[in-house]
Amino acid sequence: MKKMIAMLMSVALAAALTVPTLAAEPFYANEDTSPYDDCQGNRSCPMWYFSDLAGNTWYHDGVHYCLDRMLIVGRTGPEDSTFDPNGSVTRDDLVRTLYRSAIEFGADVSAGQDTNILSYTDAFDIPQGSFEAFQWACASGLVGGETPVLEPNAELTRAELVMVVYDFVKWLQMDVSVGEETNLLSYDDAFDIPEGAFEAFQWACGAGVIHGVSQHELAPGSGTTRAQLATVLMRIDGLRPAQNIPEDGQRFDPLGAHFAGQWVNEDSSRCALQIIGNGVGPFKVTVRWSNSAFSFSQWEMTAVHEITENGASRLVAQDCVRYDVTYQSETAFTYEAVEIGAMQFDYANVGGKETIRWPYELEVADECVFIRENDQVLHPVQSVLEMENSN
Repeated sequence: MKKMIAMLMSVALAAALTVPTLAAEPFYANEDTSPYDDCQGNRSCPMWYFSDLAGNTWYHDGVHYCLDRMLIVGRTGPEDSTFDPNGSVTRDDLVRTLYRSAIEFGADVSAGQDTNILSYTDAFDIPQGSFEAFQWACASGLVGGETPVLEPNAELTRAELVMVVYDFVKWLQMDVSVGEETNLLSYDDAFDIPEGAFEAFQWACGAGVIHGVSQHELAPGSGTTRAQLATVLMRIDGLRPAQNIPEDGQRFDPLGAHFAGQWVNEDSSRCALQIIGNGVGPFKVTVRWSNSAFSFSQWEMTAVHEITENGASRLVAQDCVRYDVTYQSETAFTYEAVEIGAMQFDYANVGGKETIRWPYELEVADECVFIRENDQVLHPVQSVLEMENSN
């Protein structure tokens, strides 16, 4: 494998940013550029594989973001590579994607493991692969409540989307105070907002998670599309707190160390490297490689932090496993696990330029360069076993 240089695509937003529903807008607040401005719309873009997606659209950044992280995937499988950006979103779609987002954000979703949702009269209508997600959502207070039904296959309105997402952000313990002074009365249909949803809309508009289908219309009763959901998920991510950049030097702080980078190889295949640590136990290291929208290989391992003779940081993993994953549908996939053995990752940080260098399956040394913007870094790629348990 040839040497690779990665540019970290940050996922950062500020509260004033608005979600586009009719036209493209910057990914960052008060910025003229997006992290995806360099996207060429070719094989390096995950949207390239879908026949009904175009790169020069308002939804590009959100869909690119979600496909990168497999929060939302294609409607079917390799035999029909469509994404259906204008397709409707069901309550099941929302619960499943928020569950995946929660796991990717590193949140604890174990609360739903013992939750009994069979008391809901339509519990058996929950699609295959979504039961655990609904357990989590009910246990977390995002859906269910005192109603006797979950309506997993009901199409989602914009008002329902805003209310559930608002509860999700509060569940993540993120700051929602930005909406307290937001005036919604400038919208002609402000009084169409359902009872109990006004505060959620204040937050969503004030934080820039949604803005409206036009300058004077929120359309709370209208349906939600898959492209809109993807954009909302991207912007929620951008509201998460920033992380600090380490000082110059050859060591990183094991407490909360969190690095991520992704790049495109000369053969148009795509890679990502992510290293997560909490300073208590070993680091979680994940490397993902893909040349298709429906398959990828992922190396997963735990590594310990060591200091070399030169005083530099090194992560050493003894037991590495490669998972070769193939999707059969939007939620169903198969995988083969292959034991690889030992790997090591050498760290350096000079002038804010952080690099991780490692031997790819003990053959050739590759290098990944991380460039953080606005003190933000990407969050962890979900492990294959976590993906299996969430389906």
